[in-house]
Amino acid sequence: MLGSLDALSAFLKYGPLGLAGLTLVLVVFILTRRLDNRRERLIKLVLATGTICFVISSAAAFLDARLAGEKDLEIKSYQERDAHQIQALSGVEKLADHAASELAQLNRLTGDTLACPGGAHGQPIPHGSDMTRLGASIQGDLSSIKQSAASNSVPKT
Repeated sequence: MLGSLDALSAFLKYGPLGLAGLTLVLVVFILTRRLDNRRERLIKLVLATGTICFVISSAAAFLDARLAGEKDLEIKSYQERDAHQIQALSGVEKLADHAASELAQLNRLTGDTLACPGGAHGQPIPHGSDMTRLGASIQGDLSSIKQSAASNSVPKT
């Protein structure tokens, strides 16, 4: 008896189609017997119950597939957004590197005592030390921006 129940329950592995197949097998089994009013009511009950369960499980399977498709689209949009952000942060890193190297060159020029006309005995560049200090400060800020962009451009898994 248990072996035949296991065989019948195997139909349910296939979802709504398996349920419909199980209902069909049960109806065919009942139809092989002699019909009386009680068996006829039983067939109607099995068919009605199977139909209701089939419709409900089919609707649930359809909604599940639909929601899974929407979730895939949502995940894809997040992945595209992340790729754009990584690309933008990579661009920020390159610009910060370039700006930092330009500032380093500017700092060398403003801090150089030979940068003004007249050689070492000429007048120093007005506010040259202030410009060098501000340039160094901006270089530090650019370095922080580059580090922040680099740490945020690595995708998290």
